Amino acid sequence: MKMPSNTERRSIPGLEGKLEIDRACNIYLHGSPDHLKFNWPEARVSIGEHTIGVNAAEATALAFLTYAERLALIEDVALLSAKGPKDRLVLKKADSLCVSKWAIWECIRSDKEGFSLPGRIDSLKSTQAESCAAPLQDNADELMTWIAEGTVEASPFEDYPKPTLYENHRSPSRRGNTSAVHVHRIKVHGHWYSFFARGAKKWAYVGDHVSFTYRVTKGGHRNVVRGTFQTLDKNGQPIEQRGDRSWKSQLRSAEQRLPTSRRERVD
Repeated sequence: MKMPSNTERRSIPGLEGKLEIDRACNIYLHGSPDHLKFNWPEARVSIGEHTIGVNAAEATALAFLTYAERLALIEDVALLSAKGPKDRLVLKKADSLCVSKWAIWECIRSDKEGFSLPGRIDSLKSTQAESCAAPLQDNADELMTWIAEGTVEASPFEDYPKPTLYENHRSPSRRGNTSAVHVHRIKVHGHWYSFFARGAKKWAYVGDHVSFTYRVTKGGHRNVVRGTFQTLDKNGQPIEQRGDRSWKSQLRSAEQRLPTSRRERVD
């Protein structure tokens, strides 16, 4: 596979005039000749009074792939068998579309209501986490750029799909992914809300009602303030805590080494 050229730079959607990115996932301040150094995959940049977080893989896909191309990657059944960014199917797509394999992989593991929507850059996944080298703060949602705040009060939810793994994968022999950070998404009154949490255990079950505060980003995405999430029964009475509400001090910063067991190898 030939490496994508990093000579072409484009503005990151939603951050025009502030940040740019090239096809190889390098991020630049607008007009700067040198790319920023950051701990993959999150770059946090202070611009004025705000700290803006950007997922480099998402930003590359949004800047260099059309909505139709991103959607095609999400819906391509053949790509469901891909095990990671180094999978030959992913590399082939990256070569044909001339973008980083990480941008292709980010599309494949996303969904229609989330990443495939144009302009999704100032979202929870791009802004809530601190860099992998620094401690991940429990109140990190207060650091991101948002323009409005609202509440959901004792409401039933319509959908709560299986949470997706956010951190690097670990096989069972390496402590697995039970306590790893996952992205949770819940649909209430026709709107999707997102938040980070440890583990894949859901915070609400069918028949439960939920209450929480959320913040709206410039891109129109609703991010739950984790500490406000409350699960209620149909009579409005609080339910004993569901899911893992604890937090972790640091994200996994490196990919797993190749396991000795062949059955645990994912790519």
